[in-house]
Parts: sequence; C-alpha cells; structure tokens
Amino acid sequence: MNQEQLQKQIESTKGRFFSITFQKKDGTLRTINAKTMNSNGGRSCAADAGYVSVYNRNKKSWASVHPDRVHSISCGSIQKNFG
Repeated sequence: MNQEQLQKQIESTKGRFFSITFQKKDGTLRTINAKTMNSNGGRSCAADAGYVSVYNRNKKSWASVHPDRVHSISCGSIQKNFG
C-alpha cells in the first residue's frame, strides 16, 4: 500500500472514527482509534517522508502511520486487511 492508497481508505471513513492497526518501528503492533482532523494547512515533515497523520482519539495527539506497515483499517462494519 502506498501513501495515496492509505489516504483514500481514510477518506472513505467520511470523518468518522476508525480503528487502524499498524506495525511500529520496534516491530510491535498497535491499534488506535483515530480520526482525520483539519490541520493548520502547513506541510508536514511526516508527509514528506511518506507517512500519513491521524489523530489518536485516546491519547488526544497526532500519530504518524507508514502505509507499508498498516495491517488493517476498520470503520463500522467494514474492515480492510492489508498485511
């Protein structure tokens, strides 16, 4: 999966919360409850490096996810597995 494909999957949630499971740099899996939110419109260093930024609802902070490390995304009754 590339950055554009992941962005399209996230956009298909239409602003609703979704769960995303991905592999962290240390190899462990993490699942977060996330949402896209309007940012200040500035360019992100994470986006330049190929990451997609999502807002982690539980930690109330931003998380950067690399598309190659995404295992699944689910929103409502729809679940997409990638890895």
